[in-house]
Amino acid sequence: MNKLLFFFLSLVLSSFSCSKLSPDQLKVKEFEDKVLAIHDEVMPLMGKLVSLKEQLEEENKSLSASLETSASDQVILNNLVISKLDGAHEGMMHWMRRYRRVDLESDPYVTLKYLEEQKYIIGLVRDHVNDAIDSANDSLNIKDKN
Repeated sequence: MNKLLFFFLSLVLSSFSCSKLSPDQLKVKEFEDKVLAIHDEVMPLMGKLVSLKEQLEEENKSLSASLETSASDQVILNNLVISKLDGAHEGMMHWMRRYRRVDLESDPYVTLKYLEEQKYIIGLVRDHVNDAIDSANDSLNIKDKN
Protein backbone atom coordinates (compact mmCIF):
# COMPACT_ATOMS: atom_id res chain seq x y z
CA MET A 1 0.00 0.00 0.00
CA ASN A 2 2.85 2.40 0.85
CA LYS A 3 4.45 1.71 -2.54
CA LEU A 4 1.20 2.56 -4.30
CA LEU A 5 0.85 5.79 -2.34
CA PHE A 6 4.47 6.72 -3.04
CA PHE A 7 4.00 6.05 -6.77
CA PHE A 8 0.82 8.13 -6.88
CA LEU A 9 2.45 11.05 -5.04
CA SER A 10 5.48 10.89 -7.32
CA LEU A 11 3.23 10.95 -10.37
CA VAL A 12 1.27 13.94 -9.08
CA LEU A 13 4.40 15.87 -8.11
CA SER A 14 6.09 15.20 -11.44
CA SER A 15 3.03 16.38 -13.36
CA PHE A 16 3.01 19.63 -11.38
CA SER A 17 6.74 20.18 -11.85
CA CYS A 18 6.51 19.57 -15.61
CA SER A 19 3.61 21.96 -15.99
CA LYS A 20 5.78 24.80 -14.64
CA LEU A 21 8.27 24.42 -17.48
CA SER A 22 8.22 26.84 -20.37
CA PRO A 23 7.64 25.50 -23.89
CA ASP A 24 11.38 25.84 -24.60
CA GLN A 25 12.25 23.99 -21.42
CA LEU A 26 9.80 21.22 -22.28
CA LYS A 27 11.38 20.90 -25.71
CA VAL A 28 14.84 20.64 -24.14
CA LYS A 29 13.61 18.08 -21.60
CA GLU A 30 11.98 15.97 -24.32
CA PHE A 31 15.13 16.08 -26.44
CA GLU A 32 17.29 15.09 -23.50
CA ASP A 33 14.92 12.19 -22.85
CA LYS A 34 15.54 11.02 -26.44
CA VAL A 35 19.31 11.17 -25.93
CA LEU A 36 19.09 9.25 -22.67
CA ALA A 37 16.75 6.69 -24.26
CA ILE A 38 19.51 5.81 -26.73
CA HIS A 39 21.95 5.51 -23.81
CA ASP A 40 19.47 3.27 -21.99
CA GLU A 41 19.17 1.10 -25.10
CA VAL A 42 22.95 0.64 -25.35
CA MET A 43 23.96 0.39 -21.70
CA PRO A 44 22.61 -3.14 -21.12
CA LEU A 45 24.78 -4.33 -24.02
CA MET A 46 28.00 -3.56 -22.14
CA GLY A 47 27.82 -6.91 -20.37
CA LYS A 48 27.31 -8.62 -23.73
CA LEU A 49 30.50 -6.98 -25.04
CA VAL A 50 32.47 -8.34 -22.09
CA SER A 51 30.94 -11.80 -22.40
CA LEU A 52 31.70 -12.03 -26.12
CA LYS A 53 35.26 -10.86 -25.54
CA GLU A 54 35.74 -13.60 -22.93
CA GLN A 55 34.33 -16.21 -25.32
CA LEU A 56 36.68 -15.11 -28.09
CA GLU A 57 39.67 -15.12 -25.74
CA GLU A 58 38.76 -18.62 -24.61
CA GLU A 59 38.43 -19.71 -28.23
CA ASN A 60 41.87 -18.24 -28.94
CA LYS A 61 43.38 -20.32 -26.13
CA SER A 62 41.94 -23.47 -27.70
CA LEU A 63 43.03 -22.54 -31.20
CA SER A 64 46.54 -21.54 -30.17
CA ALA A 65 47.36 -25.17 -29.48
CA SER A 66 46.56 -26.09 -33.08
CA LEU A 67 49.17 -25.89 -35.80
CA GLU A 68 46.62 -25.50 -38.59
CA THR A 69 46.71 -22.35 -40.72
CA SER A 70 42.94 -21.97 -40.44
CA ALA A 71 43.26 -21.93 -36.63
CA SER A 72 45.91 -19.23 -36.87
CA ASP A 73 43.72 -17.20 -39.21
CA GLN A 74 40.81 -17.55 -36.79
CA VAL A 75 42.96 -16.31 -33.89
CA ILE A 76 43.88 -13.24 -35.95
CA LEU A 77 40.21 -12.63 -36.79
CA ASN A 78 39.21 -13.10 -33.15
CA ASN A 79 41.86 -10.60 -32.05
CA LEU A 80 40.51 -8.04 -34.52
CA VAL A 81 37.01 -8.58 -33.21
CA ILE A 82 38.23 -8.33 -29.60
CA SER A 83 39.74 -4.94 -30.50
CA LYS A 84 36.40 -3.90 -31.96
CA LEU A 85 34.60 -5.01 -28.78
CA ASP A 86 37.09 -3.10 -26.63
CA GLY A 87 36.67 0.00 -28.80
CA ALA A 88 32.89 -0.16 -28.56
CA HIS A 89 33.03 -0.55 -24.78
CA GLU A 90 35.50 2.32 -24.43
CA GLY A 91 33.34 4.48 -26.72
CA MET A 92 30.40 4.07 -24.37
CA MET A 93 32.49 4.75 -21.28
CA HIS A 94 34.01 7.83 -22.92
CA TRP A 95 30.58 9.18 -23.86
CA MET A 96 29.28 8.66 -20.33
CA ARG A 97 32.29 10.43 -18.78
CA ARG A 98 31.89 13.43 -21.05
CA TYR A 99 28.08 13.74 -21.08
CA ARG A 100 26.69 16.40 -18.80
CA ARG A 101 23.06 16.70 -17.84
CA VAL A 102 21.44 19.85 -19.14
CA ASP A 103 20.28 22.78 -17.08
CA LEU A 104 16.74 23.66 -18.07
CA GLU A 105 17.44 27.27 -17.10
CA SER A 106 20.23 27.58 -19.70
CA ASP A 107 19.82 29.11 -23.14
CA PRO A 108 17.53 26.64 -24.95
CA TYR A 109 19.24 27.25 -28.31
CA VAL A 110 22.69 26.37 -26.93
CA THR A 111 21.30 23.45 -24.92
CA LEU A 112 19.46 21.97 -27.92
CA LYS A 113 22.60 22.29 -30.03
CA TYR A 114 24.54 20.40 -27.35
CA LEU A 115 21.84 17.71 -27.16
CA GLU A 116 21.78 17.31 -30.95
CA GLU A 117 25.54 16.69 -30.88
CA GLN A 118 25.15 14.22 -28.02
CA LYS A 119 22.33 12.39 -29.80
CA TYR A 120 24.54 12.04 -32.86
CA ILE A 121 27.51 10.79 -30.81
CA ILE A 122 25.53 8.29 -28.73
CA GLY A 123 23.92 7.10 -31.97
CA LEU A 124 27.40 6.39 -33.35
CA VAL A 125 28.28 4.58 -30.13
CA ARG A 126 25.11 2.47 -30.46
CA ASP A 127 26.02 1.57 -34.04
CA HIS A 128 29.59 0.70 -33.01
CA VAL A 129 28.36 -1.51 -30.16
CA ASN A 130 25.85 -3.32 -32.39
CA ASP A 131 28.46 -3.79 -35.12
CA ALA A 132 30.98 -5.18 -32.62
CA ILE A 133 28.39 -7.62 -31.26
CA ASP A 134 27.48 -8.75 -34.78
CA SER A 135 31.16 -9.25 -35.64
CA ALA A 136 31.74 -11.27 -32.48
CA ASN A 137 28.71 -13.45 -33.13
CA ASP A 138 29.87 -14.00 -36.71
CA SER A 139 33.37 -14.89 -35.56
CA LEU A 140 32.07 -17.34 -32.96
CA ASN A 141 29.78 -18.94 -35.55
CA ILE A 142 32.67 -19.35 -38.00
CA LYS A 143 34.52 -21.58 -35.55
CA ASP A 144 31.38 -23.71 -35.11
CA LYS A 145 31.33 -24.44 -38.87
CA ASN A 146 34.92 -25.77 -38.99
